[in-house]
Amino acid sequence: MNEVPKSDLYIDDYLDKILLLEKRIGAKTTYKILEPFPVDTEDSLSIQKAAKTIADFVGLNNLVFIVAIVNQESNVGGHIELNNNEKEVFIEISPNILKSQDAVLAVLAHEITHKYMQINAISCGTGPLLEYENEILTDITSIFLGFGKLMLNGYEIVKESVNIVNYTRETIKIGYLNKKQIAFVYRLICAMRKIPKNDMLSGLSSEAISEISDCYCYEEDYFNQEFHNNKFQNELVESLINYIQTLQDELNQINRHLELIKAEYINKTETFLDLKLQNLKNFYNDIRTLNQYDTYDPCLIYLITIKNRRKIEQMKIKLSQEISDAKEVKQNLNTITKLDEKKRTKKSFLKKIFNKVLKN
Repeated sequence: MNEVPKSDLYIDDYLDKILLLEKRIGAKTTYKILEPFPVDTEDSLSIQKAAKTIADFVGLNNLVFIVAIVNQESNVGGHIELNNNEKEVFIEISPNILKSQDAVLAVLAHEITHKYMQINAISCGTGPLLEYENEILTDITSIFLGFGKLMLNGYEIVKESVNIVNYTRETIKIGYLNKKQIAFVYRLICAMRKIPKNDMLSGLSSEAISEISDCYCYEEDYFNQEFHNNKFQNELVESLINYIQTLQDELNQINRHLELIKAEYINKTETFLDLKLQNLKNFYNDIRTLNQYDTYDPCLIYLITIKNRRKIEQMKIKLSQEISDAKEVKQNLNTITKLDEKKRTKKSFLKKIFNKVLKN
């Protein structure tokens, strides 16, 4: 586990990875969260028992995890051997993290998650370019499996050194997601699984609780319990349909205007109308893609609703522009069809108006 500092949330990436996990292992994953538990970091047997507790929690009780204290590279908290298919799995943890039982639990959870992912063939792919992505997926999988509290409490440790000459303070982060990112993913998974607030916060450090509290600014967009309801998703789609129908009404009115003036200007107006009708067809096709999932998995419904809600908002923006374009053409056509007989017979006057209306 290396230290890779990050500061921003990459929410779409987290959603995609959680969707992947829900599809692959959601059906066999419990909604339980492993509560932090004491471990004597000076006792190798206690550390060994902690690894067994974590492994048993995710059903790896057929394996024996052997933990050794071994010096690691700088900012590396631990390492797991994945190159063999034996029942014995070797884990190394750095002596630099032994002062913190929370850090030890976080490292063990991360490393054992690596083994779980190997057994269940969960990855972003192979190759050096995907190594970092797979580590991010490992952190998220660890939280998904129920190790969120261990990850939040133990994500970093502080090393202090005092001598006669100076004082030094070093922070070592455990894992690849920072605390803000871990808190967001943990909060999202708890919301997805309807974990009660008390259960979500129990056993967490005050700093971890503070990080989760900071996530509440995302409540409406990502932690809204309405996302569990099919009715809410249907209302989102219906709101989009209203936009589409408004656009269709505007285009139909344009078509009625067109009938009055098609003898002189049918080609330009039909070109405009054909383009907009094709866009209208595309919007209807987009609606079908929103309902492409046929699932009764409440977690999938929740995650899909989040993504569909964002897609719908983006589509509404595009539809608003389409509606605005249609209204502008309709208004100008209305002006033209209400001109008196003399003005309507003046081709040059009408061409000037149409050149302005259809210049785009």
